[in-house]
Amino acid sequence: MSAGGQYVPRMMIFPRARMSDVLMTGAPAGCIGAVSPSGWTGSNLFVTWLKHFVSATKATKENQQILMSDGHHSYKTIEAVTYARDHGVHITLPPHCTHKMQPLDRTFFKPFKASYNRAADSWMVSHPGKRISMYDIASIFSEAYVHTANLARAENGFRVCGLWPVNELIFTEDDFAAAELTDEPLPTAAISTCDDALQNAERITGNTAMPGSLELECVTDTTIASTASPTASSGISREAPADKTVSSVAYETASMDAMKSSVSAQVEPMPHPGLAEARRILQELSPRPRLQKARTRTRKTEGATLLTSSPYKNYLEEKQQQKRKCKETAKTGPTKKKAKKERCKLNSRSRSCGSAGDNTPCIICSKRFNEPPFEDWIQRRQCQGWYHESCGPDDIDICYQCQ
Repeated sequence: MSAGGQYVPRMMIFPRARMSDVLMTGAPAGCIGAVSPSGWTGSNLFVTWLKHFVSATKATKENQQILMSDGHHSYKTIEAVTYARDHGVHITLPPHCTHKMQPLDRTFFKPFKASYNRAADSWMVSHPGKRISMYDIASIFSEAYVHTANLARAENGFRVCGLWPVNELIFTEDDFAAAELTDEPLPTAAISTCDDALQNAERITGNTAMPGSLELECVTDTTIASTASPTASSGISREAPADKTVSSVAYETASMDAMKSSVSAQVEPMPHPGLAEARRILQELSPRPRLQKARTRTRKTEGATLLTSSPYKNYLEEKQQQKRKCKETAKTGPTKKKAKKERCKLNSRSRSCGSAGDNTPCIICSKRFNEPPFEDWIQRRQCQGWYHESCGPDDIDICYQCQ
C-alpha cells in the first residue's frame, strides 16, 4: 500500500511444486499466484513479485518509487538489486525497525488477520462438515482483503511511522528503552544529590554530627525560649537563677540566629534537578535488566543502507565472485553426515550406540549430533560447520555461519 491509499495487487504463494490456475479462483482482481516447496518467499519469487510491482506502479527512472521492506535475505540478491535499479525502484528500511516503521505491520496485518478469521468462520458455517482446502483460500482471502484495504488505513499507516508526512519526532526515548537490554552498563554517579547537600552543610558548620542535630538544637532552644516567655512577660519578680537561665537562653538563641543567617547566606538554594536527573536517580534505584554475557551471532551484522545504491551493489557482486571461487575450489555438492535412526538407550553406566560420543553442535540450532531430531546433517566446505538438513536454508549456496 502507498501513502496515497493505493494498494498493489497481492501475490499469493502456495506450498506446492506446480502452479494451477484453479488455486486463484475467487482471488481479488490483479492478484498473481506462485508456488514454493515451503510456502515461503525466496530470491526468485521476490524478483517475480518485483516485476509485478513495477507493472502495477508504472515505475521507471522518471517515475521512481521507494519500497519499504524488511531485512529478509531474499531481497539482497544481485538480480533483484539490478532489476530495481533499472526500473527506478529504491529498496530500503533500517534493520530491526519493522515493528515501528513498516506501515503494513502497524495498521494492516492485525485487522486483516481478524477479518480473515471471521471470513473463514463464515465459510465453515456455510459449508458444514467440510475443511478449508488450498482451492478455497483465494476466495476467503478476497473477502477479508476487500474489507480491510481502505484509504484511511493506508494513510494512517504511513502517518504513525513518520514516513509521510515526514515526522522525525514521532518516536520518543521510551521507544528505544528495549534496546538498553544489550547496551553496556552505564557508569554510576560518584555521589548523589542528597550526599552533596549533606557534605556542604558539614563543610560550612564544621560539624560531623548527625544531619538532624542542627535541627534538634534549634527546636530545643525555641522550646526553652517559649517556655520562659510567660514568666518574663508576667509582672512576677525573678530570682537570680531564673535571670541567669533566661539570659543564657537568650544568648544561645541569638547565637543560633546568627549561625542560621550565616549558613543561609553562604548556602545557595539548589536548583531543581530536572527530568534527566530524576531518570538517573530512578536508574540507580531500580536499574533495567541488562544482558550480562554477549550473545554469539550466526549472521553478519548489517546497518541501515539503501539496497539499490552503488556501494551495496558492488558489495553483492564481490560476494557473488567469492561464492564462485569457493565452488571452483570445493568439491561438487555438500557432504552429508548420516545420523542413526535408532534411539540410544540410556543406562546408568554408559550409552549403548556408537553415536553417543559424537556431540558435534548444529551451527543453526546448537543441538548436538547425538540429540534428537535424528536426521541428515550437512557440512559446509567454506566454514566446515555442520547443521541439520531441516535447519539449513533452501539455497545451499547460503551459509548463515559464513555470512
